[in-house]
Amino acid sequence: MNIRKYESRKTHQVWGSGHGSPSLMILASLIVNTIALLVVIIVNTTVVDDGSNDYGQGFGWTIMTPAPAAGILWALLDVVVVRISVLHPIYYLTEASILMVFNLVMGAMSISFYSWDSDGSWVPGIFVLISGVVYLAIMVISAVLVHKRKTRPQQIYTA
Repeated sequence: MNIRKYESRKTHQVWGSGHGSPSLMILASLIVNTIALLVVIIVNTTVVDDGSNDYGQGFGWTIMTPAPAAGILWALLDVVVVRISVLHPIYYLTEASILMVFNLVMGAMSISFYSWDSDGSWVPGIFVLISGVVYLAIMVISAVLVHKRKTRPQQIYTA
């Protein structure tokens, strides 16, 4: 299955062949964020508010949900952009940088706020950290492409 056939011609021209596929990277981020969000939902509905891990009503939802949810929403926006317009590597580098920091910080906070010896309420933090590592890989691929090909986004409006 050729996933690159779903890309617009402009996106394919900017990324070229033999480099990272933006469609594949979007698919990877969608998959890893969906899995992280499912784990967050399962853990929050079952064990987070029990015993020593009770920081207050809804604390687990507040600390664990934003990173995977933001990743999914941003990836869905990227699906539209890569299909209709052009997803430039420098834009994807910026996006991956923001989401990487967000996922790593929120994942570390999710792990550190919950007790390791009780019911596993810290587990969603591991999946959020994995999402951060995926965004780090996307960042590296985008940066290599930007610096190797010296591509820059063209200015849309000229004075």
